[in-house]
Amino acid sequence: MKNMQVLLGTLLSKEIFHYFQIDKDFNVRSYSYYIEKYFPQSQQIMSTDVREYLPELVGSEEEIAEIFINPNQKYTLEKVYKNAYYINLSIEYSDEESLIIIIQDHTSLVKKQHELLQYSNELSLINSILENIFDQGESFMFVTDNEDIKFANKKFMALFEKIDIKEIQESKLTLYKDYHKACTNYDEMMHEIIKDKHSITINHKIFEIAVQALDLSHKLFTLTPIHHTFDNA
Repeated sequence: MKNMQVLLGTLLSKEIFHYFQIDKDFNVRSYSYYIEKYFPQSQQIMSTDVREYLPELVGSEEEIAEIFINPNQKYTLEKVYKNAYYINLSIEYSDEESLIIIIQDHTSLVKKQHELLQYSNELSLINSILENIFDQGESFMFVTDNEDIKFANKKFMALFEKIDIKEIQESKLTLYKDYHKACTNYDEMMHEIIKDKHSITINHKIFEIAVQALDLSHKLFTLTPIHHTFDNA
Protein backbone atom coordinates (compact mmCIF):
# COMPACT_ATOMS: atom_id res chain seq x y z
CA MET A 1 0.00 0.00 0.00
CA LYS A 2 2.82 2.38 0.87
CA ASN A 3 4.46 1.78 -2.51
CA MET A 4 1.20 2.51 -4.30
CA GLN A 5 0.72 5.72 -2.32
CA VAL A 6 4.21 6.87 -3.26
CA LEU A 7 3.51 6.01 -6.87
CA LEU A 8 0.17 7.79 -7.00
CA GLY A 9 1.58 10.78 -5.13
CA THR A 10 4.34 11.16 -7.68
CA LEU A 11 1.93 10.93 -10.59
CA LEU A 12 -0.72 13.23 -9.20
CA SER A 13 1.80 15.89 -8.22
CA LYS A 14 2.95 16.03 -11.84
CA GLU A 15 -0.49 15.54 -13.40
CA ILE A 16 0.88 12.68 -15.48
CA PHE A 17 -0.86 9.37 -16.05
CA HIS A 18 1.58 7.32 -18.12
CA TYR A 19 4.35 5.47 -16.39
CA PHE A 20 6.37 2.31 -15.90
CA GLN A 21 7.39 1.18 -12.44
CA ILE A 22 10.56 -0.91 -12.67
CA ASP A 23 12.70 -2.89 -10.25
CA LYS A 24 16.48 -2.85 -9.91
CA ASP A 25 16.80 -5.28 -12.82
CA PHE A 26 14.74 -2.97 -15.07
CA ASN A 27 11.80 -5.37 -15.09
CA VAL A 28 8.33 -3.81 -15.24
CA ARG A 29 6.43 -4.13 -11.95
CA SER A 30 3.43 -2.02 -12.95
CA TYR A 31 2.38 0.43 -15.64
CA SER A 32 -0.40 2.86 -16.48
CA TYR A 33 -3.44 2.21 -18.61
CA TYR A 34 -3.19 2.97 -22.34
CA ILE A 35 0.60 3.01 -22.30
CA GLU A 36 0.36 0.63 -25.26
CA LYS A 37 -0.32 3.61 -27.54
CA TYR A 38 3.39 4.41 -27.33
CA PHE A 39 4.48 0.79 -27.59
CA PRO A 40 2.05 -1.03 -29.91
CA GLN A 41 4.45 -3.97 -30.27
CA SER A 42 4.02 -4.82 -26.58
CA GLN A 43 2.42 -8.16 -25.72
CA GLN A 44 3.19 -9.09 -22.13
CA ILE A 45 4.46 -5.94 -20.41
CA MET A 46 4.55 -7.17 -16.81
CA SER A 47 7.94 -8.56 -15.76
CA THR A 48 9.43 -7.64 -19.14
CA ASP A 49 12.72 -5.75 -19.28
CA VAL A 50 11.66 -2.15 -19.93
CA ARG A 51 14.64 -1.71 -22.25
CA GLU A 52 12.74 -3.77 -24.81
CA TYR A 53 10.39 -0.80 -25.11
CA LEU A 54 12.95 1.88 -24.34
CA PRO A 55 16.27 0.80 -25.89
CA GLU A 56 17.32 4.44 -25.43
CA LEU A 57 18.14 3.48 -21.83
CA VAL A 58 20.78 0.95 -22.86
CA GLY A 59 24.20 2.19 -21.78
CA SER A 60 22.81 4.38 -19.00
CA GLU A 61 22.13 1.62 -16.48
CA GLU A 62 24.79 2.72 -13.98
CA GLU A 63 23.59 6.32 -14.02
CA ILE A 64 20.00 5.18 -13.50
CA ALA A 65 21.02 2.81 -10.68
CA GLU A 66 22.55 5.80 -8.86
CA ILE A 67 19.01 7.04 -8.20
CA PHE A 68 18.60 4.29 -5.58
CA ILE A 69 21.60 5.72 -3.73
CA ASN A 70 20.56 9.35 -4.20
CA PRO A 71 16.74 9.57 -4.28
CA ASN A 72 16.86 13.25 -5.24
CA GLN A 73 18.62 12.40 -8.46
CA LYS A 74 16.73 11.75 -11.69
CA TYR A 75 17.50 10.67 -15.24
CA THR A 76 15.77 12.40 -18.15
CA LEU A 77 15.46 12.00 -21.90
CA GLU A 78 13.62 14.43 -24.17
CA LYS A 79 11.84 14.09 -27.50
CA VAL A 80 11.99 10.31 -27.69
CA TYR A 81 10.05 9.25 -30.79
CA LYS A 82 7.63 6.37 -30.22
CA ASN A 83 4.85 5.29 -32.58
CA ALA A 84 4.28 8.80 -34.03
CA TYR A 85 4.50 10.39 -30.56
CA TYR A 86 7.25 12.53 -29.05
CA ILE A 87 7.65 11.77 -25.36
CA ASN A 88 9.84 13.01 -22.53
CA LEU A 89 11.06 10.50 -19.96
CA SER A 90 11.91 11.18 -16.34
CA ILE A 91 13.19 8.29 -14.23
CA GLU A 92 12.79 9.00 -10.52
CA TYR A 93 12.92 7.30 -7.14
CA SER A 94 9.81 5.37 -6.13
CA ASP A 95 10.92 3.27 -3.15
CA GLU A 96 13.87 1.16 -2.01
CA GLU A 97 13.10 -1.51 -4.59
CA SER A 98 11.75 0.42 -7.56
CA LEU A 99 11.97 3.44 -9.81
CA ILE A 100 9.25 5.13 -11.79
CA ILE A 101 9.58 6.13 -15.43
CA ILE A 102 7.24 9.06 -15.97
CA ILE A 103 6.15 9.61 -19.56
CA GLN A 104 5.04 13.02 -20.80
CA ASP A 105 3.47 13.39 -24.22
CA HIS A 106 5.02 16.44 -25.91
CA THR A 107 3.88 15.63 -29.43
CA SER A 108 1.87 18.82 -29.99
CA LEU A 109 4.68 21.03 -28.71
CA VAL A 110 7.37 19.31 -30.77
CA LYS A 111 5.25 19.46 -33.93
CA LYS A 112 4.66 23.18 -33.38
CA GLN A 113 8.40 23.66 -32.90
CA HIS A 114 9.04 21.81 -36.16
CA GLU A 115 6.44 23.95 -37.94
CA LEU A 116 8.01 27.14 -36.60
CA LEU A 117 11.47 25.97 -37.66
CA GLN A 118 10.18 25.12 -41.14
CA TYR A 119 8.44 28.50 -41.34
CA SER A 120 11.62 30.26 -40.24
CA ASN A 121 13.67 28.38 -42.84
CA GLU A 122 11.14 29.24 -45.54
CA LEU A 123 11.23 32.92 -44.55
CA SER A 124 15.03 32.91 -44.69
CA LEU A 125 14.92 31.33 -48.15
CA ILE A 126 12.30 33.81 -49.37
CA ASN A 127 14.30 36.70 -47.94
CA SER A 128 17.43 35.46 -49.69
CA ILE A 129 15.56 35.14 -53.00
CA LEU A 130 14.07 38.62 -52.62
CA GLU A 131 17.48 40.10 -51.88
CA ASN A 132 18.90 38.52 -55.03
CA ILE A 133 15.98 39.79 -57.11
CA PHE A 134 16.22 43.29 -55.65
CA ASP A 135 19.99 43.45 -56.09
CA GLN A 136 19.85 42.31 -59.72
CA GLY A 137 17.40 45.03 -60.74
CA GLU A 138 18.19 48.53 -61.92
CA SER A 139 16.01 50.24 -59.34
CA PHE A 140 16.88 51.49 -55.88
CA MET A 141 14.56 49.75 -53.42
CA PHE A 142 13.80 50.04 -49.74
CA VAL A 143 11.12 48.68 -47.41
CA THR A 144 9.80 50.64 -44.43
CA ASP A 145 7.35 50.45 -41.61
CA ASN A 146 5.75 53.69 -40.48
CA GLU A 147 8.96 55.25 -39.13
CA ASP A 148 12.05 53.31 -40.23
CA ILE A 149 13.73 51.63 -43.18
CA LYS A 150 13.74 47.87 -42.57
CA PHE A 151 15.33 46.59 -45.78
CA ALA A 152 17.22 48.10 -48.70
CA ASN A 153 18.93 46.67 -51.75
CA LYS A 154 22.63 47.24 -52.42
CA LYS A 155 22.06 50.02 -54.96
CA PHE A 156 20.04 52.01 -52.44
CA MET A 157 22.66 51.55 -49.71
CA ALA A 158 25.44 52.59 -52.11
CA LEU A 159 23.51 55.78 -52.82
CA PHE A 160 24.20 56.78 -49.21
CA GLU A 161 27.65 55.15 -49.07
CA LYS A 162 26.43 52.48 -46.63
CA ILE A 163 27.40 48.82 -46.72
CA ASP A 164 24.52 47.19 -44.85
CA ILE A 165 21.03 47.83 -43.50
CA LYS A 166 22.37 48.41 -39.99
CA GLU A 167 24.30 51.46 -41.19
CA ILE A 168 21.22 52.71 -43.02
CA GLN A 169 19.15 52.39 -39.84
CA GLU A 170 21.80 54.04 -37.69
CA SER A 171 21.93 57.01 -40.06
CA LYS A 172 18.26 57.73 -39.25
CA LEU A 173 17.31 58.60 -42.81
CA THR A 174 14.06 60.52 -43.09
CA LEU A 175 13.36 60.41 -46.81
CA TYR A 176 9.75 61.34 -46.18
CA LYS A 177 10.99 64.83 -45.26
CA ASP A 178 13.08 64.99 -48.43
CA TYR A 179 9.99 64.05 -50.38
CA HIS A 180 7.65 66.54 -48.71
CA LYS A 181 8.46 68.74 -45.73
CA ALA A 182 4.97 68.24 -44.32
CA CYS A 183 5.39 64.46 -44.10
CA THR A 184 6.21 63.07 -40.67
CA ASN A 185 6.47 59.36 -41.55
CA TYR A 186 6.51 56.90 -44.45
CA ASP A 187 2.76 56.31 -44.32
CA GLU A 188 2.17 59.99 -45.08
CA MET A 189 4.84 59.84 -47.79
CA MET A 190 3.01 56.93 -49.43
CA HIS A 191 -0.28 58.84 -49.43
CA GLU A 192 1.41 61.89 -50.97
CA ILE A 193 2.91 59.76 -53.74
CA ILE A 194 -0.47 58.18 -54.46
CA LYS A 195 -2.09 61.64 -54.68
CA ASP A 196 0.09 63.28 -57.31
CA LYS A 197 3.82 63.72 -56.82
CA HIS A 198 6.03 61.01 -58.35
CA SER A 199 9.62 62.22 -58.08
CA ILE A 200 12.13 62.83 -55.32
CA THR A 201 15.53 64.50 -55.17
CA ILE A 202 18.25 62.70 -53.19
CA ASN A 203 21.82 63.97 -53.06
CA HIS A 204 21.05 66.35 -55.95
CA LYS A 205 19.86 63.45 -58.10
CA ILE A 206 16.31 63.06 -59.35
CA PHE A 207 14.38 59.80 -59.11
CA GLU A 208 10.99 58.65 -60.20
CA ILE A 209 9.37 57.11 -57.13
CA ALA A 210 6.71 54.42 -56.78
CA VAL A 211 5.29 52.72 -53.71
CA GLN A 212 3.13 49.75 -52.87
CA ALA A 213 1.84 48.36 -49.59
CA LEU A 214 3.24 44.93 -48.71
CA ASP A 215 0.98 44.46 -45.69
CA LEU A 216 -0.73 46.65 -43.09
CA SER A 217 2.55 48.08 -41.80
CA HIS A 218 5.22 47.66 -44.52
CA LYS A 219 5.69 49.53 -47.78
CA LEU A 220 8.02 48.95 -50.73
CA PHE A 221 9.47 52.10 -52.30
CA THR A 222 11.14 51.94 -55.70
CA LEU A 223 13.42 54.70 -57.02
CA THR A 224 14.33 54.89 -60.70
CA PRO A 225 16.90 57.50 -61.81
CA ILE A 226 15.54 59.90 -64.41
CA HIS A 227 18.43 62.36 -64.59
CA HIS A 228 20.56 61.54 -67.63
CA THR A 229 23.83 62.37 -65.85
CA PHE A 230 23.21 59.96 -62.98
CA ASP A 231 25.93 57.37 -62.44
CA ASN A 232 24.46 53.87 -61.92
CA ALA A 233 27.59 52.51 -60.27
